Amino acid sequence: YNYNPNARIQFEICEDTLNNCIYFDAVFKEAIELCVYLCKRFEFGADKICSHREAYLAGYGNSHGDCDHWLKRFGKNMDWFRSQVKSQLNEENNTHNRKSIEELAQETIDGKWGNGTVRKNALISAGYNYSKVQKRVNEILYGNK
Repeated sequence: YNYNPNARIQFEICEDTLNNCIYFDAVFKEAIELCVYLCKRFEFGADKICSHREAYLAGYGNSHGDCDHWLKRFGKNMDWFRSQVKSQLNEENNTHNRKSIEELAQETIDGKWGNGTVRKNALISAGYNYSKVQKRVNEILYGNK
């Protein structure tokens, strides 16, 4: 089930007594950062993040409640979690000196972003959409418009 176009990000979180707000904040901060990285790495939107319960309700996961029950104890839910990831993704995208797809495609052709996996990882790490850049490179090189 975890392949495009239906791939989802799910994960386990090491729980404590479920009452320690300092631990909760620290663990979910790390989880948000992990999901931001995964969204950038695999070019997913925050909408691709789901809890195990949500996966179960959608018909492709088991029914344990991780991490909905913990979020609920602190007045939060998966919509809150996804909004935090989305907010960080937007912040990172807005803080870069953004280059156009055209500029990036030309730089890619000029070899400034490397080749193959190195290129893909470099563009994604810099906050760019690898697929859009590569599509434009192919259009320039092969005339596909």
